[in-house]
Amino acid sequence: MNESNLKERCLGLITTDLALEDTGIYAKSCNGVKRTDWQDGWNACAIAISEKATLISSFLKELPEKVTDYIISEKIGISVNDESVEMFVNCNDLFYWGWADLEEFKLSDLESFNNALNESPKNGDLLWCCRKRKMRPQKPYYKSFTDQEKLLFDACGPEREE
Repeated sequence: MNESNLKERCLGLITTDLALEDTGIYAKSCNGVKRTDWQDGWNACAIAISEKATLISSFLKELPEKVTDYIISEKIGISVNDESVEMFVNCNDLFYWGWADLEEFKLSDLESFNNALNESPKNGDLLWCCRKRKMRPQKPYYKSFTDQEKLLFDACGPEREE
């Protein structure tokens, strides 16, 4: 399998995973147990999954290869609702403990995102989030940064009072 086929398969699996993730309708079989009317919604389920997968697949095909590479490597995430697909960078607990948080990613952000990853290959996605918010991460994060990274994150915003 060549690299192109591998990428195509990865994107296909991402599409299927996202399409199935929040369907909320039971599949065709319930191990011989009589299904409820709601569970009998197999056709509606199959159509909903197909429509969602088509939406995701169309979205992914329009993206630059660099962005799909970031999606495959989980530097950029995608979420889907019935009408649109959006991209984000996960920054859970980066700014506040216990916060499920993300920063919206748009194609216009690609250059700044690339720059942050070039400056900090390990933590560039977090660096990008900090720069976008003009905010430093919580102090405990600094334990995992190199000395050079600490300077980069310090330049993102004013010192925090914690």
